[in-house]
Amino acid sequence: MTEYKLIQRYRERDVPVSRITIHCNPQFSGERMTRFLENLQRYTSFNYLIDKDGNITEVIPEKYGSWSTGSPENDNAAINILCSLPRESVPCDWNANVPMQDPYYLTETVFNSLIRLCVDTVRKYGYKQLLWEADGNYKNVPKDAMIITMHKLVNPYGKGQGCVPELVEARFGDLASKVTEEVQDE
Repeated sequence: MTEYKLIQRYRERDVPVSRITIHCNPQFSGERMTRFLENLQRYTSFNYLIDKDGNITEVIPEKYGSWSTGSPENDNAAINILCSLPRESVPCDWNANVPMQDPYYLTETVFNSLIRLCVDTVRKYGYKQLLWEADGNYKNVPKDAMIITMHKLVNPYGKGQGCVPELVEARFGDLASKVTEEVQDE
C-alpha cells in the first residue's frame, strides 16, 4: 500500500471507528486519482483510494475522519474509501437483478482490493463482522459488527444523492459476506 498525504479537510475523531463508507469515481489511475483529490481538497477528502489497478493508497490517516459524505456524524465514525470504476461500453450481465442501463461497475481487481482493505479495517478495530443494509436501517447492530454506509444513505441533504452506481451497490451484500467470512476464519 502506498501512502500519499494531501492537505485536505479532515477532523480528529472523537468516536470509535464503526463504519466503512464506500465512494466511487470514474476510472482513474493512482496518479490521476491523486490529481483529482488535489483539486477537491478544499471540499472533500478520503482515508483511502483504490485505483483502477487495485492499488490502495492512504490519503488521510485513519486517526482522522475525512470529509466526504456531508454527514459529520458518519464521517467521524467511518473509514472513507474511494474506488475507481471503469465505464463499460457493452452491458455486463453478471448480476441479473441490476438494470443494464448503469454502465459503471466494480472490476474484480478493485473489488478484491476493497475486500482486503475492509478485512484489514474490521480486524484492526476488533470487530468480527461487516454488515450491509441496503436501506441504511441499522437498528440493533451487534457490538462486534461494523457497518457499510454510502453517501446517499447518510447525506443530510436528502437520499438519492451519492456516488455509488447500482451495479456497485448490488455487490455490497457479497462484500459484507466475504469480509465477515475472512475475519471469522482467522
